[in-house]
Amino acid sequence: MKLFGRPQIVYQAQAISLESGEAFRKNQLSVLGEIRHANRRAGRAIWSSVALNALLEAAVLVLIVYFWPLLQKRVEVHWIAVDRTNGYIQQIDGIEAVPEMFSDANASNAIREYLEYYYDYSWETNRRHEDRIRMMSSADQLARYKKWADEEPNSPKQRLAHHGSSEIDHIVYHKQAQADAKTFEYLVQFAYRETANGRTEPGWHQYTGHIQFQWQPKLVTDADWASKNPGGFYVTYFKADEDPK
Repeated sequence: MKLFGRPQIVYQAQAISLESGEAFRKNQLSVLGEIRHANRRAGRAIWSSVALNALLEAAVLVLIVYFWPLLQKRVEVHWIAVDRTNGYIQQIDGIEAVPEMFSDANASNAIREYLEYYYDYSWETNRRHEDRIRMMSSADQLARYKKWADEEPNSPKQRLAHHGSSEIDHIVYHKQAQADAKTFEYLVQFAYRETANGRTEPGWHQYTGHIQFQWQPKLVTDADWASKNPGGFYVTYFKADEDPK
């Protein structure tokens, strides 16, 4: 058959047999059954997810209720002091108790370092030594040091400048009666000599001085202090003069 000059396919309706209709009905029922089964599985999955979330939330709530008092517990801090001079370790009540473990050896070691920063001079090391003196001195003592180092004609800095160096040795310590509960006092005797323009003095000059200091561990607040002045050695007064010949 042609329509507008083009061939057309013509389908003729045929009566459905009883067997074909029954097969079609069974197929449709099968598809509907699968849809219902899939819906039931999806429903079970949704309810299972809801139930699982509820259990998890309940478990989290129980954990919070159980551990909350523990989280509110105050952290206890324990202090351990390591004595690098005497070589022992012990637990202390707090940082304020650090001086209680110090001995005369700690004091002698700290005094020696302070005297070396004062009198062991060279142009290359002077800035570093001044920084250490500043760290280990009270304001009044630092002012005395600056006046001596920068103005006194007999100080190593003024005498030697770029042209030499100085050193101390043979230090003797004499502990004095304690000035107060925190301040310690020592009489120190030491030998001093200079090297100027490549020539070292053949003899030593004998000096005697007085030093007063405190242990201030609260000043050790950062890594720089902890490495350079771990005990908080803090000088409140120092002055030394050459012994009369």
